[in-house]
Parts: sequence; structure tokens; C-alpha cells
Amino acid sequence: VSVGTNVAGNRMLMALDYAKRYLVRAEEDTGVVPRVLPARVHVVACLIEWRIDTIAGFDMSFCNKYRWYPGHEQVQLKDIDGEYRLLSKPRRVITIELQGRKPSDLGPGDLEADEMASIEVTANGFASGVVWWFDLELDQEGSITLSSGPDGGCSSWGQSINWWNEFEVKSTDIVKVRVQQEAQQLLFTSVPPQSRPKHLTIPKYQFAMLRDSHRLQAYEQAIKDAVAFKKDFSSDELFILDIGPNSGLLPMLAARHGADKVVGSEANRALTDMGEECVVMNGQMHKILILNKDARHMDSQDKPDGRGGIYEVKDIERRADMLVLEGFDSGLIGEGVFHFIANAFHKLVHEDATVLPMSATVYAMGIDLSVREAQGFKTTQLNRYRWRPDYEGLDLSTNRWQAVTEPVEVFMFDFYEWQANLKPSEKQLQLPVTQDGFLNAIAFWFELQLDEQTMITNSPFAETGGTWSQAVQYCEELRVRKGDLLPVVAMHNTYSISFKLDDTQIDRAAVATRVPLWDPAWHVQFQHMEKINSDFLRTIAQNPLEYRQAAEAAVAMGARPMDVGLECDVAQSFCSRMMG
Repeated sequence: VSVGTNVAGNRMLMALDYAKRYLVRAEEDTGVVPRVLPARVHVVACLIEWRIDTIAGFDMSFCNKYRWYPGHEQVQLKDIDGEYRLLSKPRRVITIELQGRKPSDLGPGDLEADEMASIEVTANGFASGVVWWFDLELDQEGSITLSSGPDGGCSSWGQSINWWNEFEVKSTDIVKVRVQQEAQQLLFTSVPPQSRPKHLTIPKYQFAMLRDSHRLQAYEQAIKDAVAFKKDFSSDELFILDIGPNSGLLPMLAARHGADKVVGSEANRALTDMGEECVVMNGQMHKILILNKDARHMDSQDKPDGRGGIYEVKDIERRADMLVLEGFDSGLIGEGVFHFIANAFHKLVHEDATVLPMSATVYAMGIDLSVREAQGFKTTQLNRYRWRPDYEGLDLSTNRWQAVTEPVEVFMFDFYEWQANLKPSEKQLQLPVTQDGFLNAIAFWFELQLDEQTMITNSPFAETGGTWSQAVQYCEELRVRKGDLLPVVAMHNTYSISFKLDDTQIDRAAVATRVPLWDPAWHVQFQHMEKINSDFLRTIAQNPLEYRQAAEAAVAMGARPMDVGLECDVAQSFCSRMMG
């Protein structure tokens, strides 16, 4: 039986019941008891404190109420050591018997177990929720075990968290936890149950950004120097426009170091709410305003209606003196930063405005990210299912990979040259191969030059703070030899950077392996789902009533995925995206 991170979310129990009914010969027919592997699953849980507190002297604890997920959120505690505390000793809270399990007649949403666990608190703190994992007994005797815990050594599994509205606990307190097991999920509920309704959720990378002290210190120093430089040359009020202020932390740092007024433009309503609350509760509302508006649609001039009146009122009182940008993804330009800068210079900031960061340089190299064997079995053909049409953010430090070419510079973008950046371009590259082997992906990253002295990067060879991973684009698997030059074309369309092999300079048939870029049948289904998603997004973007119906359906799916025949992970991820 295949056990997933959340134990039952992959319909494991339903599949086991079906197998015992129709696929496995019964003991009364053969006289032999069918063996189930694993024989049983022990669920282990403990209280966790995982919260934001004071950052750079500002109280950012107000962000914690926005940390939420409609079900169990998967994490890898070993990768975030130092960000959390366990407030109790791990203890087994429920055991799911697989060997002796009788096929259940209960429906997917019916409770199979409903137990109360008493957890003794071992440290003072704030309980953010319950983190849980499982111990497997692979044989009936329990002599062979595996664990998905943070110290279990099994990297393919992680842990799961059920978030609560945090509350203070003290050492020796007893916290009652209700543990409910359905055929497809486990639920951990506080006693009494949570009662605060949720209307928004914040992407978890936002909390990684708040904890990224390396990025924060670099931005603060650059802002401080830029503000001082502007103040030295002008006595006028210093006005800063921050595009993508998120939690409001950078606007507050700008105000601390002398900015007279800061306006943040945030398109995400949930982030706008969080940023506004942090600004107000830190006493900065007299200097800082967070607008829930896309900066590409803002203006510093009233729009006349042609009849002597005003069609649309201006968003800011005047053009800003400084532009601060935070909207970068792992591939640098995926969030549309070129277009934000263009509209800013066109309508929102002065011609001589300071731009922070000032420039960025993109680097790339060929890597081998394939899985070639496991336990002596060849697994190369599985790599065809890793493809996606564009790049993905991937933390290479948590993956097995090997560099097979030297890094090369791909693009250099000067953010002051905003008109040039809006022109799509291509560049011919030659990647020097450093060793014999295989290549199936291009990894790329950037160096972000905040000012002349300060630079931050998401390079896989540098110490990074965790805000950004690296960007990886998969390509058809090739054999490469040391000393070769791999011809690659790098492209950007102002929203995305991509790469392709230059077939005019390479005989692909001579270097290709027998692993295709994708599985044809799978790719057809992928394209079909892409069209469904595109039509869906277009419909809800154009029709508010359709959006409301979709949002209500998403909440229902996230709360009771079994009622609509969906797997819990899929339904809860969809709900989280709609609420974010």
C-alpha cells in the first residue's frame, strides 16, 4: 500500500478496501492470511509554534493570523530548522490498522475514528497548530519500521500541519486535541474548536521573505543610502512609490530612514489587508498608504471625461521621487516587473527618480536533474513526466543534481532602460561542457544589484536567504562530452525567460538518449487541462458573478472534498489559490 505524506489523502484506505473485496484471495479460501505491507500506521503529533514576531524592530506578529490553509499543509521541518519550535513531545495519537482492516461500508466523508488526545505542553509559547507525521510498521511483528518524522531519514515524505488561530500556552498545560479520521484525510481540531472565520490566505513564500534577513538587510541598507542621497540634494518632501509592498515592511523601513511619504501598490487584496494592518499597528499610518491596486493601472493625473469633468481620480497626488521594486520571482521577470517599471516612468515617477534595485544580471548553466536508477532498477523513463512548458522554481539545495556546463551570463537588464527592456530579445549562447554525462535541464538565476555597493542573488553557489529558489527549465535529455560547446538560444518575451537548443548547430539525433521530452498520452491530457484552466480563468476574470460562484465552490471543495469526489490535496490546493 502506498502511503502519502498525509497518510490517507491519496485514497489509500479506499484502494485497500477495494483490493480486499475484489483483488485479494480471502483467508477462508486459501487458509493463508494475506499480508498487507505496511501492516499499520501510527500517527504522531505535537504542538508547534511557527510564527513571525519582531523583525527589524517592527512588530510583525499581525501577519500570523493570515497564515492558514484549508486542510493539512505539507512541510519539510528539516529544511526550516530555527523557524519553529515544538511545544510538546511527539506522541502517537491514532493507529490505523491495515493488516487487520475490514473493508468499510462507510462513505468517503464518514468518520472512521473520532478520538480525543491530551497533549502535555513542555515549553511556553504560542501554539500555531499541530504538526504530524507517521511511523510505519512494515511487518506484522513491528520489527521493520519507517518514519516520515523530521528525524526519520526518509526525504521523500514530509510532515503535515493543521493551522489554528494561535493561542498562548504554558509549560505543563494540557491541550485537548480532537483527532478525526476519514477515508481520505486526518483532521486535528482544538478543543474548543476554532471559531474565527477565514476569508483570505497568504502564499507561504511571503513568510519566507519576512524571515530572509540577508535580503532584508540588503534592501534596508540600499534604501537608507538612497534616501540620504536624495535628502542631501533636495529639501523637498521625499515621496517613495513601492510596487509590491507585501507586509509593508520595506515601506516602514523607508519611513524610518527619512522618507516623508510612502505609497505601496499591492494588487493582491489579502496582502493589502496584511500590509495595512502591520503599518497601522506599528504607528506608521501617517506616512504610509497601501493601495489595493495594480501599479500598471495607476496614474498621477486625473483622467478627464471629455465634458469638463473627471472620469477617474488620480491614484497618487504627484509623481514619486524614488521607485522600490519587490516583485521578482525565481526567474526574475515572471511577475511582470518590466511592465511595472514602464508604467511607473510613464505615469507615476519623475524622469530622474531613483530605481531600487537598479539592475539585474541573469546566469544559466546546463545540469543533470534526472533520476537514473533506484535500488538497482533503471528509472530513466520516469523523467519524461517531469516536463512543464515553462520554468519552475526549484530549490536545488534540496534536490540531487549535477552541473555539466560552466555558468554563463545570459542577460543584463538595466532597469533605468525601461523602453529597451520592453523589447523581446534572443541571445545565442555556448555552454562549455565540463564533464561527460547527461543534460536534461537548464538552471538559471540572477544577481540583483540594489545599488552600486549592494547585491543579492539566488545563485545555487551562494548563501541565500530563502526568498527565491532557482529557476529550472527542462529540456530533452542529451548525452554531453567534456570539452564540447552546447549551443543554446536564450529568449525573453518581457514576462518570462526561456531556453532552447539551437538545432542549426547541433545534430540532435546524435546526442539524444532514448528518453523523450514528455509522454505523448500524458501530454495530450496536459494540453486538455491547460485549455480548461485557461477558459476557467478567463471566465472568472470577466464575470464577477462567475467568480463568486467559483469562489464559493472552492470553499466547499476545500472544506468537504470527499462530497464532490475530489482528492483532499487537489481540492485544498484549489481552495487556497482561490482565497489567495
